[in-house]
Amino acid sequence: MRPRLLLPGAATAALLLAPAAGADAPGTSGGPAQRACKPVRGGDIYVGATNVRCKTARRVARRGANTGRAKGWRCHVRGPGPHAFGHCHGTGSRRGAKVHWAVND
Repeated sequence: MRPRLLLPGAATAALLLAPAAGADAPGTSGGPAQRACKPVRGGDIYVGATNVRCKTARRVARRGANTGRAKGWRCHVRGPGPHAFGHCHGTGSRRGAKVHWAVND
C-alpha cells in the first residue's frame, strides 16, 4: 500500500471514531458529580457539584430547578413538573464547573 494513501485514511478513521470533546449524551444527567452538597428548598432538591463550591452549586440548582436557567450557566433540564432534574455547565470564567440537581417531591 502506498504511504500517501495510508495517512489520510488513518486521519479520517480517527476523526470518525473520536467522541465529541466535552459533550453530554442526549438524555443524560451530565454524569456524576464530584461531591454532594446540602439539599435546598427544605430538602426537596438534592445538589451535586463538580469544580465549583457547594454554596454556588446550591444557588445555581435552586434557580435551575425553579426557572430552568441561571445567569452565567448553560442549563439542561428534564422531567415533568418544575424541572425535576438537570444540570448546568459554567460559561466564561466558570468553564469546567458543573452543577447537578434532582427534585424529590
